[in-house]
Amino acid sequence: MNNISLFLYFAEVFSSLRGVSGVASLAGGFVLLGSLFTSAVTYEDFKRRGEDCADYYVYIAAKKVVKWSTIILSVSAFLLVFLPPRETFYLIAGSEIGETVVTSPEAQAILNDIREVIQAQLQELKGEK
Repeated sequence: MNNISLFLYFAEVFSSLRGVSGVASLAGGFVLLGSLFTSAVTYEDFKRRGEDCADYYVYIAAKKVVKWSTIILSVSAFLLVFLPPRETFYLIAGSEIGETVVTSPEAQAILNDIREVIQAQLQELKGEK
C-alpha cells in the first residue's frame, strides 16, 4: 500500500468520525441542557434543606454530568469543525499526484514541447492579424 492509498483510507475513516462527532455534539448538547436544568432545579431545594436531602445527590450527579457532557461536546464540536469533508481529502490527494506528475523529468520534457507548440501557434496567430 502506498501513501496515496493510505491517505484515501483515512479520508473515509475521518469522514465517518466527522459524522459520529456530529451526532455526539447533538446528543452532548441535549444532555448538557438537561443536566443544567436539573442542576438548577435541585440546587434551590438542596440549598434550602441541606446535604441530607435526596436532591443533594441528584445535584452532585447533575454537576458531574454537566462537566462530562461539556467535555464531550467540546471535543466532538472541535472534531466536527476541524476535520475536513471527504471531498477535501480527495482534492488534496489529487493535488499531490498532480504535483508528482508535473515535477517528474518526463513531464518536464513534455511541458517544454507543449510550451514550444503554444509559442509557435501564438506567433502564427499574431502573423495572421
